[in-house]
Amino acid sequence: MPYLGNEPGAITDAFTQTFTGDGSETNFTLSQSSTTNAVFVRIHGVMQRNGTDFTVSGTTLAFTTAPPAASNNIVVQFFTVGSIQTIADDAVATAKIADNAVTLAKLAGGTDGNLITFDASGDPAFVATGSSGQVLTSAGAGSPPTFGSAPGEEFLLYHHTGSSNSAGDTYSAGAFRTVTLDTEVYDTGNNGSLSTNVITLAAGTYRVVAYTTIASSSSTAYFAVRFRNTSDSSTVANGANIAVEQDRPVMPMCRNRFTISGSKNFELQVFPGTNNGYEFGGGPDNSAPEIFGVVQLTKEG
Repeated sequence: MPYLGNEPGAITDAFTQTFTGDGSETNFTLSQSSTTNAVFVRIHGVMQRNGTDFTVSGTTLAFTTAPPAASNNIVVQFFTVGSIQTIADDAVATAKIADNAVTLAKLAGGTDGNLITFDASGDPAFVATGSSGQVLTSAGAGSPPTFGSAPGEEFLLYHHTGSSNSAGDTYSAGAFRTVTLDTEVYDTGNNGSLSTNVITLAAGTYRVVAYTTIASSSSTAYFAVRFRNTSDSSTVANGANIAVEQDRPVMPMCRNRFTISGSKNFELQVFPGTNNGYEFGGGPDNSAPEIFGVVQLTKEG
């Protein structure tokens, strides 16, 4: 029956072919594969019914009844089937992606515990997983951060131990004298050693508190102590002069913070003024050992 209604408009992005009927041929070949419902067919301008008047399978257009003979009386408009647009590699720019549109599920998998950083070229990179209890430490620009042990302070303690209820060594006046140190109480980080009154320290930054218990052997005199780097002939901690009366002990003290770049030797030294000094012993507990010269060090992490 004739087509009723407005003439169909042009179909964009479609293929159009014309065929000439001969009254007997029912099969015609399309230039592209399609399907029955993706094709419009008109014979002498009359729209044909999809699936009733014709079918399409691949490139074959098959009519139920052979179209009548006439030149170019069959007009076919159709869409192809299975046409897929493929985006080229590296073709999606940042501007094409909405903010907050990339979720964790879209990120490439990594190793449990790894962190994302940027390398010296500005490209994303992974920070290797650390161990339990480690902390992340920056290495500055150009190097990735790394996990490592948390920095902590380490402690060293040395002193001179004497017999209970007795005096210690005597130091003559007029110059700095080396204080006897004979006991390592602890060294939590194995940063030092003690040999013949000399403390050898490993490279690092330290805080030192050092003192000795001393009395004047005669009249009032002045005493001071210092912690001396004997490797470099430099003093890293100086104490103030203290007035000391005869047989009345005091504890001249020095303290400071210092850094050494390599292993160095140190001594605790005392300066008796105009009179000789001696390490004063004795106290309420006559059974306890006497503690005279003391050097306490804290190595910073």
